[in-house]
Amino acid sequence: MTGVLILLAVVGLTLGPIGHNALSHPATPNLLIVFLWAVAWFRNRDEALRLALGGGILLDLAGSSYFGLWTASAVAVVLLIEALKLRFLETASLLHSLVALAVASLVPLLLTALLTKNFYYPEILLAVLGNVMIGFVVYYLLAMRFKLFQRWAGRRIG
Repeated sequence: MTGVLILLAVVGLTLGPIGHNALSHPATPNLLIVFLWAVAWFRNRDEALRLALGGGILLDLAGSSYFGLWTASAVAVVLLIEALKLRFLETASLLHSLVALAVASLVPLLLTALLTKNFYYPEILLAVLGNVMIGFVVYYLLAMRFKLFQRWAGRRIG
């Protein structure tokens, strides 16, 4: 239930203040991608896929871009993060999680660039860096809040 409420807040921010900023500055961080990364990385895939479908459909219904683009990119992001987490990034370190976020952040940007045939690399790079910076903050907030560092280290810290 908490995930759904946070998803609604993320969709509201994406359609509201951040969405208006994205119209004038395309290199805006994508909060939905950061949220889905956090759910897929710290929780389980099934919950992340449900939230990806819900958030993608809400943004597709309210958005003005190609219908289905948000849903397809959100589901692809969750599946990519899960694949990276299971195959290549077995440890839950900060570096591994941010690499997964950076790779996953490219999915919606490249899908949009392919559909519009507008490849402007500085904007793509700035959007990925924005997602990674927000992901860094989210990672530490979640890890400190739930004391995940203690579980990962196998011993008590501090």
